[in-house]
Amino acid sequence: MTLGPALSSAVAGRADLFDGLDLDRLLPVARRILQERARDFTTLRGLLQKEFPEVNDQARGYAVRTQLPLVMVPTEDRWAFPRIVDFTPADSWLGSHTPTAPVS
Repeated sequence: MTLGPALSSAVAGRADLFDGLDLDRLLPVARRILQERARDFTTLRGLLQKEFPEVNDQARGYAVRTQLPLVMVPTEDRWAFPRIVDFTPADSWLGSHTPTAPVS
């Protein structure tokens, strides 16, 4: 069993929030930005705002978190979830190919 259907349903269930969001445009841009270097979601949202000013800020972030395979970059923090966390595409971190299309 995969999480894909549940994550896709979550996006579909919030149609009001995702109005005007084109995943086929958004996800490759987000992936490119995160491949350049790992970033926290506050920074990523700001960069995506420049490319997609017409789309709801929360929708952009939620879509990236749920539709791209990402990993959290480890920090020096021990036994705690850091306040600010950088993310990068899973295949960049793991060195293997993972699907880049939206989860279905």
